[in-house]
Amino acid sequence: MRKTPAWRLLLLLTGLQASRIPIRQPARVQVLRGSATSLSCLFNHSLANDRKIFYRWVRVDAGQGAEPKRLDIKSNLTQTFIPDTNVSQFNILGHFGSVELTHSGTYRCEVTIPAPGRSSSGLGPGTQLDVHAPPSVSIAPSTQEVVLKGRTLTLTCEVSGYHPKGVSIAWLYPTNRTVTSGAKWSSERAAPGPGFRMTGYLDLHPRAADHRVRYSCQVNHSTLRSPITKDFNFLLKYGPTNQEVFQRSSPLGHFSPLSGWYASAPVGSFLELRCVVESSPPSRVQWFDPHRAVRAEGLHSNATLTLDPLGALDSGLYACVASNVHWSQEQEIQVEALSPASLSARWVTYPLFTLTVAGMHIWSSRHRGARSHRPEGDDAR
Repeated sequence: MRKTPAWRLLLLLTGLQASRIPIRQPARVQVLRGSATSLSCLFNHSLANDRKIFYRWVRVDAGQGAEPKRLDIKSNLTQTFIPDTNVSQFNILGHFGSVELTHSGTYRCEVTIPAPGRSSSGLGPGTQLDVHAPPSVSIAPSTQEVVLKGRTLTLTCEVSGYHPKGVSIAWLYPTNRTVTSGAKWSSERAAPGPGFRMTGYLDLHPRAADHRVRYSCQVNHSTLRSPITKDFNFLLKYGPTNQEVFQRSSPLGHFSPLSGWYASAPVGSFLELRCVVESSPPSRVQWFDPHRAVRAEGLHSNATLTLDPLGALDSGLYACVASNVHWSQEQEIQVEALSPASLSARWVTYPLFTLTVAGMHIWSSRHRGARSHRPEGDDAR
């Protein structure tokens, strides 16, 4: 049950009549959480003695039948004389040192001036105090080491504690390209504390090319001058992949890609093969000869096999094997040491083969042409 103030009870007992005091208040005040603000309550009156002015602030919560709540707000009363009149303007200022979301609501000032034979009172129309709060943003996981093979990773961007509603979440790829594939968002809902919350999700299927690639969660809200951005950097862990073999025929020459997984060189010449893979962490790379003996080894995702001079017994099937803690990969290379006899045979055999194929092609073309120009009478016979 609400208690009646002593001064109001005195008015009722003495039968004094009260005149209404028109009170002016701003309809709405918007302020950011954590800042200071004041509510203004203006009215005019001819009474200059402020010791007889009683005032207070009440808060009216939303909902039918809500009772005004008296608030202990630090307030002060100022008086300004209006020239050429006996009336003064009074202003009751209610001060908030640091507003929180819980301070949002409608505030009305109540004024009563008791006097012998006549009293005055008034209730302000109310000021809606809107406390706005910027969002706090976090991304999880903050840094993730992921095995590439068969792994799906979900990034989570949590936005909470903001007011009013209307936050937006976007996922960005390097060069600020918006990512839509695999992106989804929850609806805005009440946060565990004051304000609202929203969550964004991004499902990723990391590849080797994503190593150290930065994805970003960008959040925008009416309280922000610029978006809030939280980054996620891939630190992938994966086994050897993209295996390639290069060759060169001189210690001072340049390596060129080996095509067809076949390498040949004359006996006594220089031949060098380099095997390179991509992996994280770096792979151990080994070259095995046809007898499965290790001929070369490297610990930084590459190894170089040097055959100098290339001997006739070096011909055979070699294998480049790359491995780390995740998995291994193997590639076989056929090496052929060409003797002078085999080289001479190639110089004879290859031109003859070329001439034979060319001759057959010419004969076939002429034969088809003769058939296409045969007279119609020949077909009848």
